[in-house]
Amino acid sequence: MEEHGKGFNAMVVDGSGKKVIEKIFDTGSPDGATAFDDFLKTVKENDMLMLAVEEDGQKDLLPTSIEFLEAMGADQIRDLEYRSGYIFAGIKGKDTGKDERPTSIKGFVK
Repeated sequence: MEEHGKGFNAMVVDGSGKKVIEKIFDTGSPDGATAFDDFLKTVKENDMLMLAVEEDGQKDLLPTSIEFLEAMGADQIRDLEYRSGYIFAGIKGKDTGKDERPTSIKGFVK
């Protein structure tokens, strides 16, 4: 992603490897959390979803968003904390996604 911001930074790549969309959702507000939830509903079968949280991602995150990500294999999404890092990559329709809560972003950001 060329731009990043507070909340969930999301990118979707379709099954052919073409980047479809990238967006930033400030889920520290109800409007941003609802927009993120609506966005997740647009992810198609076999699309790859990649997420990175900056600053805060947990405050107003909706239960339906959590359930969506868990269905893709996220097992640490319920453990988000204020100002904690979080990354996820998974393919819709498979429960083999991987998430991580790094304690430092050193080496991830240039």
